[in-house]
Amino acid sequence: MSDSNTLLNGLFKAVSFCIKALGQLFFGIVIIIIGLGFFEDDKPDPEEVAMAQWLEAPGTMGFINLESVQEAFNQSDDLETFYWKVNEIFEGDQLVLLSTQIQERHVTIQGCEDLNRNQVSCDPQDDPLFLLNLFQTEQGSEVPALLQLTGMGTNSLFKVNQPYPHPDNQPIYLPEHYFLRRESMAEAAMNYREEYVDGDFILFMAMDDDLFESHHYKRRKYRSSANFITQIRRNNMYEQDMANRHGTRFGNSINNVSRQRTKYFSTAKTRPGYGAKLAAMDSRSTAWRLRNESPSLKTTSANGKTRSSRFASSKAARSYRSSSGFIG
Repeated sequence: MSDSNTLLNGLFKAVSFCIKALGQLFFGIVIIIIGLGFFEDDKPDPEEVAMAQWLEAPGTMGFINLESVQEAFNQSDDLETFYWKVNEIFEGDQLVLLSTQIQERHVTIQGCEDLNRNQVSCDPQDDPLFLLNLFQTEQGSEVPALLQLTGMGTNSLFKVNQPYPHPDNQPIYLPEHYFLRRESMAEAAMNYREEYVDGDFILFMAMDDDLFESHHYKRRKYRSSANFITQIRRNNMYEQDMANRHGTRFGNSINNVSRQRTKYFSTAKTRPGYGAKLAAMDSRSTAWRLRNESPSLKTTSANGKTRSSRFASSKAARSYRSSSGFIG
């Protein structure tokens, strides 16, 4: 009888051990499955990463190196040349189109990103980036022209006033010089639409589909060149200098996003497949991807860490000492 009891006790213990072992094994498998699921969920979604990087990029926010724009205008002898130089400087998605108003002693050029891609400059849905005024304070060919360049939107801290030099470093006088430019602009009728408003001559950039696509193609080709990398580095230095000069004011200014651009963001984020499109973009010709994938193009913040976008540097700007306005 005792042998039988001993056998039963042993059998019971063995069964209990097996049940316990199976329970622990099952529990372990559940933990592994949950862990795998957790890490799978924790893995960044490439589309979400691309969307976040795009949204934080300087060009996406309409930020432009206006020191380079100023230099480009000083070195350009016609509006076409200036237009292309501006689009080589800018890092955003769309072309920057120009609207030009010409009076007797005053020329105004506004640069706007063509957010709605309707191929017409500075309509109500576009985002103004800068306003350039070239003027004479008095009548007479002996009075030199003055240049005033003012940033708009996220570029609002920039303002410069200077005598306007000819590209060959000779003084410029508005009536003779700019009306010659006006004739050259009118010859490019395929690029511009002429209007007279209250007696003022206004040129709006307006192009057909073929010309519009050819301009985008030309810019994409430029952006795959070493010259564009050099320009991004210059843009980065300009951004860092603005942060150093203005401190918290810079951080505030770059969040000064226009209503048009806010709508542009909202449309992009809700557009089906846009995240996938961003994730598939070629980093060799896309400014925001170049900035994120190349260590040499990342912004250096106040604490010495490298960051991929100008928004990171704007956070760093909060630790910088504020300075006076950026007046040339």
